[in-house]
Amino acid sequence: MRAALESVNWQSGFVAAPSRQVGLASAKGSISIGGDADIVIWNPEREFLVAPEAIQHRHKLTSYVGETLRGVVEKTFLRGQMVYDGREFGEPKGQNVVAGQEIKNSLCVFGFP
Repeated sequence: MRAALESVNWQSGFVAAPSRQVGLASAKGSISIGGDADIVIWNPEREFLVAPEAIQHRHKLTSYVGETLRGVVEKTFLRGQMVYDGREFGEPKGQNVVAGQEIKNSLCVFGFP
């Protein structure tokens, strides 16, 4: 599995292309001068046990409860500001990137004790 993950061009396939598709490539999808500096620090080796009380999104129902999964988001930076430190979310710092959309704290990750 690790070899498969390493062979994928994550930046192009999962970051740059979607930002181009929705018209946000000037600020999103790359680490560049003038870009938003949205960065996730991810540990592909770390494992965790899925428990409903650790799920940070609104709906706690998941077929993964009791399963041990691998791969953990350790930190998240939005526009260069840390919004998730591996345990707690900071205050929402979001703003509309498309006019007319409601702002929501929509980060969906598992929390870790």
